[in-house]
Amino acid sequence: SLSFDGVDDWVQVDYASNLDLVGSQNFTIQSYVKVNSDVYPFALFHTGNDGDPENSIRINVGIQSIAVHWEYNGGTNYILDGPGLPNYDWNHVSFTWDGTTVKLYVNGELVIQAVPPSGPGETADRDYYFGSELGGNTLDGYLDEIAVWNTTLNQSQIQSYMSTPPTGNESGLVGYWNFNEGSGATASDATSNGNDGTIVGATWSTDVPPTPGEVSDNDILIET
Repeated sequence: SLSFDGVDDWVQVDYASNLDLVGSQNFTIQSYVKVNSDVYPFALFHTGNDGDPENSIRINVGIQSIAVHWEYNGGTNYILDGPGLPNYDWNHVSFTWDGTTVKLYVNGELVIQAVPPSGPGETADRDYYFGSELGGNTLDGYLDEIAVWNTTLNQSQIQSYMSTPPTGNESGLVGYWNFNEGSGATASDATSNGNDGTIVGATWSTDVPPTPGEVSDNDILIET
């Protein structure tokens, strides 16, 4: 995984046309995240907001709340606010958009959904940022297994990819950063799109999400 210090760490993926997220397009954004404090908000994902119009997609996470923010029609904001992360351990977050409804899943369970007035505006020419919002709201914690799809995953698919991570060649998977390198300043894109990220400040960590069936720090074993 990658560890972020809450001050000046992020991963930046340069703009590529195959990563465009637009209002008419279905998409899914996923990541494992682990936070170290109850500060809110921490930016998990941000498309950036440079350009004209200044549209963006942003995902904030924290113990208090998880929220997706997007801009449309040149700066009109929409926010879907959901319940926060259930603990300070690893949690899996997925946002889906099917052209009508935006849904938030936490650990594979649907926690909130809504029908916004519009989909996100055009986000062409925007870089991706992981763990920071253009240098602000920097994550104090860890990220792993970030995936961006240009299709809407259903609940069973989300749960399936939680237990068996993508290989990188799945249909609709346009970017996948599994942070398995363990060294260096590059977060490689496991898809054939080659959208590698540049690691700024964040450091490699062996703290990773538990594999299916593995006991996490928050689980309790009771001997009988």
